[in-house]
Amino acid sequence: MGSQPPPMDPRMLRNFIKVGEYDLYAIAVQESGFTTSQSHFLDYFKGIMGSEYITLASVTLWQIQLVVMCRKRHFMKVTNVQGESQATGLLNVCGNKGGVGIGLRINETGILFISCHLAANKGKMAREDSMMDATHLRNQNAAEILGGLKIGNKELDVESQYQHVFFMGDLNYRVEKMDYQRAVQISESKNYKLLLQADQLIDQIKKGHVLSGYQEAEITFAPTFKYVEQSEKFDLKKKRNPSYTDRILYKSYPGHPISCLQYDSNPDIRLSDHRPLFGVYKINTVRPFASIFAKSDGDCNIVFDEISVSGRGNQDLIKNAVLTFYSHWVDVYPQTGSKLFKPIANPKWTRKQIPVIIPSTPHMDYMRIQCLIISLRDGKPKGDTSNLIGTCVLPLRSAVNNANNITKFDDISLNKGGVSVAKMSGKLTIVYK
Repeated sequence: MGSQPPPMDPRMLRNFIKVGEYDLYAIAVQESGFTTSQSHFLDYFKGIMGSEYITLASVTLWQIQLVVMCRKRHFMKVTNVQGESQATGLLNVCGNKGGVGIGLRINETGILFISCHLAANKGKMAREDSMMDATHLRNQNAAEILGGLKIGNKELDVESQYQHVFFMGDLNYRVEKMDYQRAVQISESKNYKLLLQADQLIDQIKKGHVLSGYQEAEITFAPTFKYVEQSEKFDLKKKRNPSYTDRILYKSYPGHPISCLQYDSNPDIRLSDHRPLFGVYKINTVRPFASIFAKSDGDCNIVFDEISVSGRGNQDLIKNAVLTFYSHWVDVYPQTGSKLFKPIANPKWTRKQIPVIIPSTPHMDYMRIQCLIISLRDGKPKGDTSNLIGTCVLPLRSAVNNANNITKFDDISLNKGGVSVAKMSGKLTIVYK
């Protein structure tokens, strides 16, 4: 919003937000023109959404704000609503850059929304002795937000705990390695595919430097930055390349489909040098499983024959490699023993070293749509992420369909802070008795 106040006539935003068309809304604002009072921001959007919608949560970090609302008729389906903020500015305390997140569960489907504002082009909030360029600093900001938001299980990265994660806001990645006049010419001719060939975020994701595994719908609209306020013209004074600084990215568990129905900007809302962005997504939520009405498939054990880690540098030794297995259908999180190895970069566990996992809800129809979260640590869990090396999400569908037979999994990404740090492979059998 460029620190500008919101429109006096809320109908302008009602049309942009398309009030009444969808079940769940996440509204994210950066450089907010609202006061730092959360109530001012919240009351404004309550007035726009009307009485049909109820607020699930609202979080504010200085000028970064996020509110999630749903239709009242769906309210009883929503549980485990949590909100948190993570600053990435000067000494991580000023709130000038950072992110806020709201996690929730609809039926049995977890959804996480993150609104963030990453480092600007000159990176003024960087440490004085840092040699990082602005792109590197933005990558670091994203990792700090994803690694620092304390939502859900504090032992895990936040993104591994939700079937669907949305990462959105003023990410500040620019169109680079292109002359200003050339960038303007391409933008005005609407050759957006050519402009996107010089997009920093696309380049950084391809290189694996940020937001590993995240997707973005096709961009078919004009750059969202940098315009003359109250005008459709690009800013000629500062000569900053027209860029897609404002983005919505998303990431989902394997086997949990999501589709983007619309992804666009609104050139008619000209409050600042940015243009607002919106996305419409379809998610099929999973209803709670009523085991009392389901046919029993017998008791179930998940048995791993082996698990191995690869892709870590040989000098990056883990002194005490420990695996921990997480899911809401595991009563006690089992883990491998400690001090099984000498310091090692890429450990490998055998069947005898891996605990058998016993699901509390063993039914095949239920287990077929579940995933198991596996964390790799240097030492036993400490109640936080201080010794966390990475986390992966292992879908169980193939193993359930192949029950009582060995199923292989290869090169599943171990992530930390939204970046792939290693790969995990192995063999498991889901045994029904």
